[in-house]
Amino acid sequence: MPPWDEFVKFLISLLVIVNPVGAIPVFLALTEDQAPDQKMRCARVASVVVTLVAAIWGGEPLLRFFGIDLPVFRVGGGILILAAIAVEFVSQGFAELFPALAQRG
Repeated sequence: MPPWDEFVKFLISLLVIVNPVGAIPVFLALTEDQAPDQKMRCARVASVVVTLVAAIWGGEPLLRFFGIDLPVFRVGGGILILAAIAVEFVSQGFAELFPALAQRG
């Protein structure tokens, strides 16, 4: 039997990468008597609530468990936001500078 640390690490890793498609049959069974718009609202509310609860209760301990410091996570997030802004700026800037080429492609 593996040590508990390895088992817990495996379990948490599995929960982090679990396929959300597996929840579809459960959701359909629980909402089979509801109208389509009610199903959509239920799915939205459930996903927002689960995401917020998981982030509030498990976010920092999960980062600590995998050895990721909060400042490093913040820097990584900042780099991703900066990259997204740069890509949007470059794509819009290209269309403004070269309108003939932007219409072709």
